Amino acid sequence: MTDFVEEAVMEANVMLEVAKTEDGVFRCTLTSDYNQMVRHITVKEGIDHTPGAGNLLYHFALVTQGVLGSDDLDDWAEEQGLDPNDEAIKARYEQALTDAEDLRTLLGGYTFGNLMGGLAIHQAIGNARP
Repeated sequence: MTDFVEEAVMEANVMLEVAKTEDGVFRCTLTSDYNQMVRHITVKEGIDHTPGAGNLLYHFALVTQGVLGSDDLDDWAEEQGLDPNDEAIKARYEQALTDAEDLRTLLGGYTFGNLMGGLAIHQAIGNARP
């Protein structure tokens, strides 16, 4: 996992409890000094290991970056190549907004800002490489 994610885990004292609920589905409880975030995570078939705290933070940072970087549902859906009039897509957008806010409260404002800034730098470096 990248350094900026590991730093966020340590700064906010993020702990992860994972329970398998069915094949390929895990109930993940992220707890920090600030808050708690519970999500059911589905993994691809054939993956037999549980997700780690860093994996989940990275995933939710990407979700957050996408939703907060959009003006609204229409803009977000267009970026994703999705139909903004589809009720399931509207629900995904609302969940992404909830995930973003929950990530912010899980980490606290300072650590959240560092995580998102680290993600942007990580992506810029990756895009600059030949």
